This record gives sequence, structure tokens and C-alpha cells, in this order.
Amino acid sequence: MSDKTQAEVFPVGCFIFDEAKERGWSVQDLAHRMGGETTELDLNLLIYAPTKGVTLDEKTAAQLASVFGTSKGLWIRLDETWQRS
Repeated sequence: MSDKTQAEVFPVGCFIFDEAKERGWSVQDLAHRMGGETTELDLNLLIYAPTKGVTLDEKTAAQLASVFGTSKGLWIRLDETWQRS
């Protein structure tokens, strides 16, 4: 018998917020750096309303990857993991 403990899962918005905060950026700064296609409201919904059914789309994931220097897949996987939990 194995004692497995499930890892704690967080909404993708927590990661977005933490990454922006580490860089000293506000949500408004982040939206501006993302080129304006993803609005401050979009980001606020992802960050502050994770239980309202807002999911990360491919375009926003690609923009986050570009701004933060990561892969688009990272953001998609973080969101999918949260949505499945």
C-alpha cells in the first residue's frame, strides 16, 4: 500500500500574479507589455476570479510566454491542471 499525497494545485492566475510581482509589474503593466490584446480586465479575472469559469486561451498563453520568457505550454498546463482539480 502506498501513501500518496496529492500536490496542492493553484489557479493559473496565482502564477501570473506572482511572476508579475517578482518583476515589479502591476496588472496594468503586464497588460501593456502583452500588447494590449489581453486587457487588464482579462488578467484581473484570471488572477482574482479563478472560480468564475474563466479559462486561459491559447492567445493569452502565448502572450504570457513571450512576456515572461517561458513556453506557451507551461501556461496551458498550469490552467488545465487547475481546471481538472
